[in-house]
Amino acid sequence: MIFTKSSTLKNQLTETVALWGICFFLLLGLGIYVFFHDIETFLINRDADQKMASAASELSQLLERGRAAPIDAPVKAELKAYTHDASVAAVALIDANGIRYIAVGDQLPGLAGAAGLHDYERLRRSVEADPALYLYSRKLYGRPDTLVMVMDSSSTTASLTMTTEFTLVLMMVLLLISIKALHFVLGRRLVSPVDSLSSAMENRPPDDFAASMPQEIARAMAVYEQLQQRHDVMKMQFLNLMEALPGCFWWSEDAACYTGVSDKAESLLSSSVEGLTSARLWSWLQSPAQARINRQRLQAAVNKREPGIDFAYQAMSGDQLRWFGETVTLSYNSAGELAAVYGIINDISSRKERQKQQAEKLELAQRMKATATLVGGIAHEFNNALAGMNGNLFLVKARPDDPMTTERIERIEKLIDHAATMIEQMLAFALQSNLTPGPVVMTDFLHQFRSHVLPMLGGGRAFSLTIDEDAAEPANCTVHADVTKLQEALMQLIENAINATAKTAHPEIAIRLSCFEAGADFASRFKGAGGRKLVHIRVSDNGCGMSDEVRQRIFEPFFTTSEVGAGTGLGLPMVYGYVRQIGGYIDVESSENEGAAFHLYLPLTQQVEDRENNTITHGHKETVLVIDDEAMFLDSCCDVLTELGYLTLAAHSGEEAMRIFRQHRDVIQLVLTDVVMPGIGGVELYRRIQKLQPGTPFLFFTAYDQTYPHATDIFSGNCEILEKPFHIPALSQAVERAIQQHHSATT
Repeated sequence: MIFTKSSTLKNQLTETVALWGICFFLLLGLGIYVFFHDIETFLINRDADQKMASAASELSQLLERGRAAPIDAPVKAELKAYTHDASVAAVALIDANGIRYIAVGDQLPGLAGAAGLHDYERLRRSVEADPALYLYSRKLYGRPDTLVMVMDSSSTTASLTMTTEFTLVLMMVLLLISIKALHFVLGRRLVSPVDSLSSAMENRPPDDFAASMPQEIARAMAVYEQLQQRHDVMKMQFLNLMEALPGCFWWSEDAACYTGVSDKAESLLSSSVEGLTSARLWSWLQSPAQARINRQRLQAAVNKREPGIDFAYQAMSGDQLRWFGETVTLSYNSAGELAAVYGIINDISSRKERQKQQAEKLELAQRMKATATLVGGIAHEFNNALAGMNGNLFLVKARPDDPMTTERIERIEKLIDHAATMIEQMLAFALQSNLTPGPVVMTDFLHQFRSHVLPMLGGGRAFSLTIDEDAAEPANCTVHADVTKLQEALMQLIENAINATAKTAHPEIAIRLSCFEAGADFASRFKGAGGRKLVHIRVSDNGCGMSDEVRQRIFEPFFTTSEVGAGTGLGLPMVYGYVRQIGGYIDVESSENEGAAFHLYLPLTQQVEDRENNTITHGHKETVLVIDDEAMFLDSCCDVLTELGYLTLAAHSGEEAMRIFRQHRDVIQLVLTDVVMPGIGGVELYRRIQKLQPGTPFLFFTAYDQTYPHATDIFSGNCEILEKPFHIPALSQAVERAIQQHHSATT
C-alpha cells in the first residue's frame, strides 16, 4: 500500500478548490463581458422611462395652464432643468411644425445656436452619430405635442463598469479567503489525522492514540494492525518455508536481475546472498553461453506471456560439476505486464545419475535383445544354407554319375552366394563393407537410376524424380561413394516402396534431391552433424506405412514384417550401415496407412575426400597443447605428434590445461582436447581459453559422447572433431589444417 504524503494531500485538495473557484470566477467575468451591453441598455431604458414619465406629466400641466397665461418661459425653464442631469443630453417639445421648445446640455453643443433650435432632423442625425446617445419620444396625453429626450449613456456605463470591477475584486478576495480557510480546515481536520495515522503505522502508536483520533481513523488503524500482525506471521512462515526447502529460492522484479535470494545460495550455488542481490540472472554460472541461453529462453517466455518455464543445465558448484533443475514462475498484472518472477533452483545430480543408470540398463537390454535377434537370424540363415549344402553334397558323393549332379552343384553354388550376400549385408550394417568409392554427381546418378527403376514398377504405379534448383549444380550435389553400393541401397528402398504400395489404389513412389545444411535440431539427433552441408535424398511412397513400434525397429538385423520366406530382414540394416559408413545419416517418417518417407543425408565430396586421404603431413616445431584424462592415450598422442614434427605440452585435466595455457599462451598454436573429462570438459575449456586468447585454434577428439552435438556454437565453426580411434593421416591433416587456418586468419 502506498500512503500519500500530508503536504501532497493538502495541496491537492486546495488546488482542486482553487481551480474550481478560478473557473467560476472566469465564467462569471465572461458572462458579464458578454451581457454588459444588454445590462447597460436595460439600465438606460429604465432611467429614460422614469424621466420621460415625470417630464410628460409636468409639461402637460404647464401646457394646460398656457391657455390662460404665457407659458414660454416656464416650459423652457422646465426643459432646462432636465438637462442639468448628466444622463440627459437634450429635451425637446415637438408639434406638427417641428421643434417648439428645446433645451440642450453640454453633450450636444452643435444644437446651441438659434439656427438649429427647430431642426429635428439635425437633432436625430447628431444622436445617431454618437453611440453613447439614445433618442426617446413620448406623445403627451391629450395633446398634439410630443416629448423628445436624448439620453447620454456615458455616466451609466462608467457607474456599471465601476460596480462590476468592484464586485469582481470583492469576489476574488472572498475566494482567496475561502481557499486559505479551506487550507487551514483541511490541515486540522484531515491532513493532521492522516499524518498521525501514517506515523502510527511506521512506529508503534501510544495506547491513547485511537481515543484521540476520529472513529474512521481509529477503525483504519485497527484494521492495519490486524493486517500487520497477519503479514508478520505470514512473512515468518514464508521465510521458514523457504529455509526448509532443499533448493534456493529467488525472485526478480524485472526478469533481468535478482531482487533477492534465499540463504541456500551459499551452499547450493557457492555464491553469497549479497553478491547475487542486484546481479544479473544466472550470473553465478561459470558458463556465459549457458547463462545467455537461459536468459533468452526466459525473455521468450515473457514475450509469449507464459505462466512458467523449466530449466535443466550443468554448472560448476565449488569443485564439482552438478546438474541443476530450475522452475521459474512468471506473474503478470491485470494489464498483462510482468509484475514479478519467482524461481527455485534444485540440485538434480542424483536424479540425473539415476536416469543415466536406468537409460544404460535399458540400452543394455535393447542391445542384448538385438544381439539375440542377430545371432538367431544368423544361425537360422546359415543353418538352412549348410543343411542345403550338406544334402546336395551327400547326393553328389552317393551318385556321382547321376544326371542331377550338375544341378546339385549349381544349388550348392547358389547357397554359397546367398551366404556371401548375407555376410556382405551384415558387414554393411557393421560399417565394414569393402568399398571402391569415388565422386558421384547425384543428378546424373539419379537420372540413370530412374531408367533402372521404371521396368520394376509394373503397370499403374506412378514414379517421379524431382531435383531442387539448389541441387542442380554438380558442386552442390557431389558425394564420395561406391556407385554400386549406393545403387543397391536406393534399390532396396524402392523395393520396400513397391511392396508397401501393393494394395494401394493409386500407388505413387517419388525421389527428391535437394541441398541441406544441418542446424541445431538436426545436430541434436545426429552426432557430429552440426553445421555440415549435406545432400538430401528423399524416397517416399503412399503405401501402407508403419506403426511407431515397427518404425523404431526397421534397422535391426533380421527384423522383418514380410511373410515367412519373403525377406531376410537385412535389407534396411544394409542401407543404414552403408549410409553411416560413408559419413551420412538416415531417418524415416511414417505412420500407419499414410505412407513412408526415407531421408538420406550424404556429405559433400570435399568432406569425404579429406577423410579418405592417407597422406601424412608433418609440422615445423609448432607447439600443441594436448589434454586427455587417459594417461596412456595422452602419452601415445604426444609421441605421435612429436614424431610428426610438433612440440607438445601434456595436461591430464582441464584445470591443469588452464594453468599450462596461462604460462605458455604466447607459444601454443593449437589445443587438442578430449570432449568428455572430469571437472572442466573440452567444451568448457574451449570457452575459457577463448576468453583468455580469442581465436586460439582447437581440435576435439572423442570416443563416444552424446553432449557435444548440442554445443552448436562451437562445433558449427572451424573446430573439427576426430573420433577415436582415428588414423594417423587424419590426425596429421587435421592438425595442419587447424594451424594453417589460424595463420591465415591472423596474417
